[in-house]
Amino acid sequence: MRLSAILALFGTIVGVQAAQKNEPTPLDRVVSLISQMQAKIQTDGDAEQKIYDKYACWCENTLKRKANDIDKDRSDIQHYQQVILSTKGRLATLEDEIKTLDKDMAENKQAQKDATALREKEHGAFMKEKAEYEEAIDALNRAITVLNGAGTEKKAQALVEGAVRKALALGRGVSADVRKAASAFLAQPD
Repeated sequence: MRLSAILALFGTIVGVQAAQKNEPTPLDRVVSLISQMQAKIQTDGDAEQKIYDKYACWCENTLKRKANDIDKDRSDIQHYQQVILSTKGRLATLEDEIKTLDKDMAENKQAQKDATALREKEHGAFMKEKAEYEEAIDALNRAITVLNGAGTEKKAQALVEGAVRKALALGRGVSADVRKAASAFLAQPD
């Protein structure tokens, strides 16, 4: 402020002298330059203030937005931590179920192998027994044929007795009634 007053006083003195000559004095030129500079500085300052105000507004808005984002992300972190914990628990449960199911599948496969082996064994025994029954039936059929076409009764009776004995020997699954009847037939005197 003092500088402005001194410059104004000096300018007045020099201006008086220059006014007498009607040409601008160096001091007038300096004052004019300083005035122009002051106007330019004022204009630049106003422009800088507008830019700063825009930047400050942007900073304020961004700060609010980022603070909200941070709060939201913190709550998301807590939510996802809970999701992770529950998922880990579910995963452990499912792993246990998988182990149990794998064990059950192995047991079922073994039971299936055992059942297949038993069926094959029973099938073999059935086929053997079937062959024996077929042989006994065949022997009885031959005996019937002999009886029907036999010339002598003794020869036919001998063939029938042989067939019945063979059928009884082969027929393991013959019922007790059939065995009793066959034994009674064989025990009869001629």
